[in-house]
Amino acid sequence: MSRGTSSSLSERSPWLQSLTGLRWWAALLVVGQHIALASSESCPPEGGPFGCAVLSQGFMHGFVGVTCFFVISGFVLAWSADPDASTAGFWRRRFAKIYPLLLLSNVLDLLITWLTGDEPMPSTSAVIANLFVVQAWVPGSDLPLQMNQVTWSLSCEVFFYLCFPFIFAWLSRLSTRALRILTVGLVFWPGLIYFAATLLAPSAMQDPGFGSQLLYFLPLTRISEFAIGITAALLVKRAAWRGIPVAAAITVVVLAYLAGIPLLPELSMNAPILGAAMVPVFVLLIVSLANADLTGSFSPMRDKVSVLLGNSSYALYLFHLFVAQSLSMSLGWGNSWQILSNVVTIMVFCTLVAWLLYQLVERPMQRLLSPPPKQHSQPSEPLATTAA
Repeated sequence: MSRGTSSSLSERSPWLQSLTGLRWWAALLVVGQHIALASSESCPPEGGPFGCAVLSQGFMHGFVGVTCFFVISGFVLAWSADPDASTAGFWRRRFAKIYPLLLLSNVLDLLITWLTGDEPMPSTSAVIANLFVVQAWVPGSDLPLQMNQVTWSLSCEVFFYLCFPFIFAWLSRLSTRALRILTVGLVFWPGLIYFAATLLAPSAMQDPGFGSQLLYFLPLTRISEFAIGITAALLVKRAAWRGIPVAAAITVVVLAYLAGIPLLPELSMNAPILGAAMVPVFVLLIVSLANADLTGSFSPMRDKVSVLLGNSSYALYLFHLFVAQSLSMSLGWGNSWQILSNVVTIMVFCTLVAWLLYQLVERPMQRLLSPPPKQHSQPSEPLATTAA
């Protein structure tokens, strides 16, 4: 896949368990946001119990978990890349990993829409776009959200996977200094896309919603987050980026997340800004966790429970919306204790459903559809993301 890379990159890389655990926390942010949205009528952020305000304010920008997923995806793919593997084999493994559960979620979405009649059936073009996982590739269209809404991010991931063998081959040849410069420069990539769109399509960019969609859904915009994950992995492999203590990195991420709360009144316009602002702190956390695993230092995401939850986070991401919407309508949201109980109940049910899908569908289908394994052991592949 990336022949011609340096010899150090051809060595087998250890499995970074903390990044598996981190995936569950990233998924939790997205689940929390959708619980807040699903319960917004029964649990209004204003004029309701105090717990409703906490739920809304605390999770309404949980979509930044998608940003974390994109960075993790680039990092772990680069970390576990086998320079002797074929590009076709890489794409087949990615297909085996994401498509069976993705197809199942889309079929379930169509069945629920047809049986309940609460929402209009998606258009034929939306069904086709979701079938081929390209629904986010058309700027300004309504295709990304017509079916299971979280799957728009998988459309970005498919674009990333198609590009990965070529991006990785190029980046792995760069010097360490060039990788550092590029890592910083990629943070500003969405701004360049916005500027280019303003020059090329000024009339369309007069609609603020179009600009927001361009920055949030379009894979060409979001690929900078994936590429930053790749450059960070290469720097860690070269021992050129050691990060900071994990406790400090987590503190930075939490403070940055809380700092986004004042932007909530203009969420639809500020979503791309919040996501882009979280990229540096997420990559700092990922690098710090990776180095902690390599050195055996403290990490709260390396225990067996965290890894188990992380392994089922893809199924959690794809199917939590169905569970959250159905349960939120049958639960009472009268006081703060009920709200806390409801959130925990929904999370437990979502986690159980995700674990069952991981064990009964995702793992068996991955074994069935993946190419035959090589003789040597291979690090666990990363989970495809993510939603909002």
